[in-house]
Amino acid sequence: MRWFSLALFLLVGVAMEWVGWLVWKKQKISVLHEYHRRHVSPEDVPAYSRAMGKALFLLGGGLQAAGLINFLTRSGWGWICGVGCFIWSVGWMWKTQKKYNGSVL
Repeated sequence: MRWFSLALFLLVGVAMEWVGWLVWKKQKISVLHEYHRRHVSPEDVPAYSRAMGKALFLLGGGLQAAGLINFLTRSGWGWICGVGCFIWSVGWMWKTQKKYNGSVL
C-alpha cells in the first residue's frame, strides 16, 4: 500500500507539474477550463499564464513532496507540506483569477 500511495502521489504531482509547465512556459491557457480564461485580455495572457502555471507547478511539487515525505518517514508529516502547498497554490490561483478574469466563480 505504501508503494501504491507513493506512486499515486508522484504520478498526480508530475501530471500537475506538466500542466503547469504547459501553461507557464508555453502559454497554453487552452488547457484550463474555458470559463477561467474567458475574460483574460490578449495582452494579459503572458502574465496570467505565468502566474497560473507557477501555481499549478507548486501544487504538483507539493503533492510529490507529500508522497515522498510520507513514504520515507512512514508517518503523516508529508501532509503538512502537501496541505501547505495546496493552500498556497489555491490562494495564488484565486488571486490571479480575480485579477485577470474579473471573478473566481
